[in-house]
Amino acid sequence: MMAGPKVQDNLFDIVQRFRLHKIVMAADIAKIYRQVWVIAEDRSLQRILLRKTPDQPITTYDLNTITYGTTSAPFLATRCLQQLIEDEAFNYPDGEEWILRW
Repeated sequence: MMAGPKVQDNLFDIVQRFRLHKIVMAADIAKIYRQVWVIAEDRSLQRILLRKTPDQPITTYDLNTITYGTTSAPFLATRCLQQLIEDEAFNYPDGEEWILRW
């Protein structure tokens, strides 16, 4: 799987920005990979085949969300956040400017 292009700043640059302000905020998006849904047409590409014993029939599962641990997962999650910012820029123009600047 391809990793995708880099879509966020270097960690050093992010840490340096913390020094510019008296008060900073940080957030951790809990379970981000489970919050980003894969479109229905692509879910079969994440199919899991499972059976507990060799004599049982194979059960199939199509994953609906980004799979944690895959090479592309960090890019997909970050890119979805960027798209959300672009999609909501009309409703929150000040928020878009602030988020993209910092």
